[in-house]
Amino acid sequence: MEPIVIKCGGSVMENLPKAFYQDLKTLQAEGYSPILVHGGGSAITQLLTRLDIPTNFHEGLRVTTKEILEVVKMVLIGTTNKKLVTNVIQAGIMAVGLSGIDGFFIHAVSKQAALGWVGDVVNIRSEWVQQFIENGVIPVIAPVGMDEAGNHYNINADSVAAHLAKTFCAPLIYLSDVEGILVGKDEREMVLKTLTKKEAEQMIASQRISGGMIPKIRSALECLEHGVPEVVIANGRDPQVIRHYLNGTSFGTKIILGEEAKTNV
Repeated sequence: MEPIVIKCGGSVMENLPKAFYQDLKTLQAEGYSPILVHGGGSAITQLLTRLDIPTNFHEGLRVTTKEILEVVKMVLIGTTNKKLVTNVIQAGIMAVGLSGIDGFFIHAVSKQAALGWVGDVVNIRSEWVQQFIENGVIPVIAPVGMDEAGNHYNINADSVAAHLAKTFCAPLIYLSDVEGILVGKDEREMVLKTLTKKEAEQMIASQRISGGMIPKIRSALECLEHGVPEVVIANGRDPQVIRHYLNGTSFGTKIILGEEAKTNV
């Protein structure tokens, strides 16, 4: 069985079509072992707003105070993780939800003081994931980690997915609420079929890539530099998104290291 890491963005979680869950079963039948990592940023922001707790971002990462961290854990480990696990099970596949706190599954350290309780991944217990996928169980992972002192950290889900992809040298699909990397404006926006490292750096510098897409792109490039065979950013609302991958058809934006490819739409 070949592992494949699928990261479901918080912005698309509520709109994943039933076909997505059914096609997870198809992936297994075709010899793949899906590993799901999920975000939850939209739900976190909604709850913070309801609780009248201000929130802000720095380079696409949520600055996380102790108060915000409690809300993050409530949403990611609680409602979001269990909803996704339920949907997978209802599609006829066994799934288990995990956070990085459970069994010290994700060892994290502070990313930088200015971000508060935001963490970087030091290690993920990949042997746990291996045991699940060998038994046909899909692990559904909430991106919250812990350090050796027992401190908890909010971790960018893209980074967790990237770490797993590197560990298993597995293809990585980022599912978001957009078709891929877009160029142009308004109705003239087009999806890039490929994006090279050089192009990505130029687009970040010119702010054509911004916000939460920055850590996604950087995680993708890091994956490729560590031998991950393929990284794609695609629209999770597309009911055919998994079929596109299985059929080898072009979809979303494929991130590549080489500088020979031209920006194309």
